[in-house]
This record gives sequence, C-alpha cells and structure tokens, in this order.
Amino acid sequence: MDTEKAGKLVKVWVYSMILSHSRYAYYCLVTDQKVSTFIACHIKAFESFGGVLRQLRLTT
Repeated sequence: MDTEKAGKLVKVWVYSMILSHSRYAYYCLVTDQKVSTFIACHIKAFESFGGVLRQLRLTT
C-alpha cells in the first residue's frame, strides 16, 4: 500500500495483533519495519487491550 506524505509516495504496512480467543484486534499503519516500531506497536496493542495476556500463541 502506498500513501502520500508531503507530496511524495510512501510505502506503508499494517501491523495487526488479533487475540485468538476473543478475536479482539488492533491495527496500526506504519511507514517502516524497524524493530523499534514493531515493539512500539506491541506496546500500543497491549495498552488498547487493557493489559498483557497470560499466554501468547504465535502463528505463521
């Protein structure tokens, strides 16, 4: 996906976290794939859910 920023096209990605049991979801548009951005998105997602989970399930 591309978007415009200051008249220039910028590539954007969507970070998503979906809780497997409740199916609550958090989505965030990002303009880079840095580790710091990835971690920041995790923090924002857990804040939006109201806390961290007791158990995480990773899928591919």
